[in-house]
Amino acid sequence: MNVPSNDVADGGAPSTSAPSTVAPSTASPGTTDGGAAGGSAAELSIVVDLYHLPPAQFTAARNARAKEIVAAGDRPLAQAVRGLSRPSASAWALNRLTADDGEAKDEVVRLGDALRDAQQNPNRETLSELATQRRALIARATKSIERLAAENEVALSASALIEVEQTLAAALADQNAASAAFSGRLVRPLQSIGLDEVDLSGAVGGPDAEPMVSPKHPSSKGASSATDINEAESTGSAQASHTRGRDHDRRAEREQARRLAAEAEDAATTAENSMHETQVALSEVESSRAHVNNEAADLTAQIAQLQARVDALQHQLNELSTSRKALSAQLSERKAEARRLRQEAAEAQTREETLEAP
Repeated sequence: MNVPSNDVADGGAPSTSAPSTVAPSTASPGTTDGGAAGGSAAELSIVVDLYHLPPAQFTAARNARAKEIVAAGDRPLAQAVRGLSRPSASAWALNRLTADDGEAKDEVVRLGDALRDAQQNPNRETLSELATQRRALIARATKSIERLAAENEVALSASALIEVEQTLAAALADQNAASAAFSGRLVRPLQSIGLDEVDLSGAVGGPDAEPMVSPKHPSSKGASSATDINEAESTGSAQASHTRGRDHDRRAEREQARRLAAEAEDAATTAENSMHETQVALSEVESSRAHVNNEAADLTAQIAQLQARVDALQHQLNELSTSRKALSAQLSERKAEARRLRQEAAEAQTREETLEAP
């Protein structure tokens, strides 16, 4: 079992699908890079169970399983389990696809074989058709992964989905990458760059993965070509030289076809990634616009309510102003009446005093 650096514990419940105790392992820990032989079936089962858990639950479950294994008396296995690295979100998604959608995995393996066959015997029409199938298959597998992630309540970001697509593209291009991608123990995303072999260092956790795809067997045409070359060499140096020249030309053609296919795949992957990013950005903009529209509608309704309230208060103010003016006029009339009455009373008092005087 490969023992990469430990990741930071991140909470979550341990898996309930794995047995509560583990028998001591007699196999030596394996590696992920072609080192020692892989561990026991029980060891592999533990690792696969852990890598099927959502990433947020991985560390707590891993540490709990290691404690159980220590209690069972197998400290080397416990140490190896404790050394497992937490998978990235995209790697976890491929592990779930392997466990829950074997048909998608088989389609990738079959189409990968077909693509490699086509590159050995290049034909523009065939390569174009297979490239179309490749894009469609990556899209279908990615949709399946999005569904599985939703079922497991795992949110996959746009960058994680791009990593998923890149890993599927690598599995289609490289047989060893397919073995790693569908091992059920993928730790990190894979990427195919040009004609270089896919870098698989530290890509798979736990004991060495069993081959997930059958090795590519030489075609009968290739064997026949080798026989023809040997016979040509035995007939004379001139014929042998001519045969080697033709073989060199064929190899050059195949190499060019592989290069063109790789460039086409890279261009298609880049275009797909750009389209996906654009779609994600568009969805975010549409969501933001809908949110802003809803807020605007709410504000418009609030403004209408406030305006209605202002109108009602203005109406009340107008009525009160009218009433105040009426009361003011009445008060003025009453004051004038009071002054008139006081004056009349004073005049009457004066007359009365005049009449009473001797």
